[in-house]
Amino acid sequence: MLPPAVARACVALLLMSSLSGWHLSLVIADDSNGYPTRPALIVPSVLGGWEATRRNEFNHYNQLLINVNAKLDFVFIGDSITHFWLLHQYFDHIDVTLVNRGIGGDTPANILNRFESDVIQLHPRYVHVWTGINELWNADAKALEAIPETAARIRTIAQRATDAKITPILCSVTPLAEAGLHKPPSRKVEVPTERSVNQAVPVLNQQIREIARELNGIYVDYYSGVLDETGQRLRPEYTDDGVHFNDTGKKQLAKILRHTLAERGIKI
Repeated sequence: MLPPAVARACVALLLMSSLSGWHLSLVIADDSNGYPTRPALIVPSVLGGWEATRRNEFNHYNQLLINVNAKLDFVFIGDSITHFWLLHQYFDHIDVTLVNRGIGGDTPANILNRFESDVIQLHPRYVHVWTGINELWNADAKALEAIPETAARIRTIAQRATDAKITPILCSVTPLAEAGLHKPPSRKVEVPTERSVNQAVPVLNQQIREIARELNGIYVDYYSGVLDETGQRLRPEYTDDGVHFNDTGKKQLAKILRHTLAERGIKI
């Protein structure tokens, strides 16, 4: 077991390295074995795909967090909206530890497959679960039909957290912005997709809210706080591509989460 001061320093280095986008290879050794006693920075792999690279990072960091017996307050797990959220830029309490386990393109089914590794074995006090938009997006015109299975998987995620004595923080899915307003090369929001997805989003959110209530979790209503004047779409100033949040949008998300947790006496 590492001394507490060393363990805290290791956790700090792990969290800092995750912000920079570099891998941190940390070797704890005594002087007798000849190994280096300082962390080594290694350039991230560019050979594998996006998910494979992210997965390798998580396996590495999870092992190190376990090795130093890190005490985590929050794990954020989800899709690209979580993946692209540099959490320590928006939540800066020095005595609150949190890690990001978002993977772009993820779905509730994939989160279930990695929940043991990325959440339960780290045993945070809370897990912030934000997922569902990709299920609706992939279903497109049949988004409403995808809701029962999506909600059932989110329920299973929340139940697994509860069974592990981790409080689930279940988040509302956020809508798409007006079709045609943002047109990045990677992901353009088409009119039929926007209409079908945005019709399904509040229906799924009602089920997520009910799951949180039934399992004594916490429901975060991001949806209501990011709507435009139509009451159906994402506010254009909160996004650059119609789906993901820019800095202005992330500040709004952080404000909503802080307020929701503060009502329960939880600091982030």
